[in-house]
Amino acid sequence: MRNQKIIAGMIKSAGFDEVSFERVDEKILFGTVARECIAFVLALVLAGEVFREVGDLAKHKRDVIKADMPAFLDGQERDEQGICVPTSSRVITARNPC
Repeated sequence: MRNQKIIAGMIKSAGFDEVSFERVDEKILFGTVARECIAFVLALVLAGEVFREVGDLAKHKRDVIKADMPAFLDGQERDEQGICVPTSSRVITARNPC
């Protein structure tokens, strides 16, 4: 999360207080093989959102990303289920004073 102050300000302006942020770092299963992982990334996560929003402007980059992803995935943890990739999120909590 780039700017917690802005997010906290938005939450506070909605009437909440005691805003807190907790970072959560976990590995998640992206797929069993590289092809599944690439499809997952392009369809569901941020890259997928960017491609959907920008449309034709991003289509030429899709092939580059698809070509580069296998090398990235080769460096990721693998277990009996597939390829696990580190992720980072924030859990935001706040109190409604009413």
